[in-house]
Amino acid sequence: MTVAKYEERLEQNLHDLCDRVHTGRYRPQPVRRRVYIPKADGGKRPLGVPALEDKIVQGAVAEVLSAVYEADFCGFSYGFRPGRNPHMACRWWRIELPIPVSCNLLNYGCGPELLRAAYETDRGTPQGAGISPLLANIFLHYILDLWVHQWRRRHARGRIVIVRYADDFVIREEG
Repeated sequence: MTVAKYEERLEQNLHDLCDRVHTGRYRPQPVRRRVYIPKADGGKRPLGVPALEDKIVQGAVAEVLSAVYEADFCGFSYGFRPGRNPHMACRWWRIELPIPVSCNLLNYGCGPELLRAAYETDRGTPQGAGISPLLANIFLHYILDLWVHQWRRRHARGRIVIVRYADDFVIREEG
């Protein structure tokens, strides 16, 4: 359904959507299409385009989850967070995480149940979905950020600095 068509009966459509979500009758639709965008290294990055109502629900879920998780995120995490931007982390060089599409792992047993259930497709939460950056941040908070934080407290001999922007990060030792 197009935005224009949805807007013709916006109030009624949103009321119906809200009712379906609250009664458990809402079901995400399959991603409308997956396109593959060329990457600098010759590979291709999958991009999924969710259906209109899925975008609306993802936006609402992202707003709630962001309010819940933002207080827990580490200070060295800059990607897709309120009040933070790429320029705050751009002085650092990058290392690509060896995770094909970090959110895809959510549907394969890695991460809290709530997140796996938030939006499932046959291949995970696609890049291009509005909720994907937040789910990636939550996932990487648990599998990378907290691990690094504990490791540097217990085992580091010098000062270990980490900066992460989405699924790119740099770790270096100072002094």
